Amino acid sequence: MKRFLTVAFLILAALVLVGATFLEGEPRNIRMGLDAQVGSDSLGFSLRWVAPQRTPRQTPVTGYEWELWVAAVEATPWETMTASGTTTAAVRDVEQNVAFVCDAAGTWYTARVRATGAFSAVAAWGVSTSTMVICDATPPGAPVVSLDTIAGDTVTTPPDSLVFAPVELARATWDPVTGGLQFSAIGDVAKLCAMAYRDGVGYLAPRAQNVATLDSLEVLTTSSVVNVADAPPIDAACWYVSAVGEGTAPVHLCSTDCPATMAMLPSGLRWPLFTLGVMFWGFGIWQDRRKRVVP
Repeated sequence: MKRFLTVAFLILAALVLVGATFLEGEPRNIRMGLDAQVGSDSLGFSLRWVAPQRTPRQTPVTGYEWELWVAAVEATPWETMTASGTTTAAVRDVEQNVAFVCDAAGTWYTARVRATGAFSAVAAWGVSTSTMVICDATPPGAPVVSLDTIAGDTVTTPPDSLVFAPVELARATWDPVTGGLQFSAIGDVAKLCAMAYRDGVGYLAPRAQNVATLDSLEVLTTSSVVNVADAPPIDAACWYVSAVGEGTAPVHLCSTDCPATMAMLPSGLRWPLFTLGVMFWGFGIWQDRRKRVVP
């Protein structure tokens, strides 16, 4: 008899605990999934749940309301609702594309579902666990592109990012990760251009606006390994790089970190003006010393 009473008490306690876990009308086991990115501005969203516990004497569930919210902080998930909808009582799953909130710091997505029906009060929300989605903030990679497909960049302000990419490789190969250019034989020629990216779209960067070709402070026009020469179109930042010898040669393709006095001038005037400036500087020092020794 004691054993029977003990078992009965445990069963009753378990039923009480289960009943206390779920509010009346609250859907259970809310499972949210952000399956895959669809395009550049949407995510594949899925939501599933289990019907709330109801007895035959309680008003039946006639349907469900669901919502998807986004927030910058997990602790405050109800900032912005990005999607919502309703289903019938027999449908307890949702699949659709939702807006992708792109934030490099990460965005928290949280879903909630509640039952609808002729209840005495509004049913409680069943809430899913929050999921963080991080936006990829890395600059665009260096694609192999054709000049015919790229519009000229007419904006004068610096772009979001500058990527140097080959537009004509012939027998050469290009490593988009390291930016390395590998020739297969002496005489091979590759054409490189600067791509100005704004909002993920690449444009042909103008010459000497945000881009120049320098090796340290000297414009690299020739070496024992490679030869660098301007390439058309003349108003774009494009160069021919040709293999003239064996070995390796660093070619500095730079953006706004190039010295402005060198990057903004045509290549034919840089060194004459630089030499003239050195001459004026030396003449100024000589004049200053000459004045000091005059009695």
